[in-house]
Amino acid sequence: MLARLALPLLLGLAACAIPTPVEVGLGLTLGPVEIPAGAAHRVFQGGRPVGGASILDPYCELEIATVSEQPQQIDGVRAQITRVSQALLKDPITRIPVLLAGWTCSDPVFRETIWRLAPERPSPVLWLRCLAPYFNCRIGAPLTPAQIQTVVGPTIQIGASAPTGVR
Repeated sequence: MLARLALPLLLGLAACAIPTPVEVGLGLTLGPVEIPAGAAHRVFQGGRPVGGASILDPYCELEIATVSEQPQQIDGVRAQITRVSQALLKDPITRIPVLLAGWTCSDPVFRETIWRLAPERPSPVLWLRCLAPYFNCRIGAPLTPAQIQTVVGPTIQIGASAPTGVR
């Protein structure tokens, strides 16, 4: 039992010692992105927007502040990443952390990264949440900006700094 808890505990403690991620200050250019009716997020996988993600492959969710009965269009939003949070999850849907739920090698784990976004102008855009699944006792690093770019595709452009002046 102690060995079962030791690895997640060590990983959790190691995560606390990680300095501010290099993603803080990166810029994103979004859109156009259509948020489906009845939802507050759009899922991206394999370089394109999708109706739902397979948890077997990396995926990202662009979250906005509102839910509407009609589809919502997000056009030409530029934002800067202001904060990055990371977690090691047992379940990507309920966001149950590995440290609370326990973990064995037969369980998948999910490395979650959330980029908090500050749009240049008023926008409902809040954050980009990305998940990397790991299996068979393999736990890796969070997705890099280049890997996230591959997941979201051309709809979201990740740059070295926040662009200025939306046109």
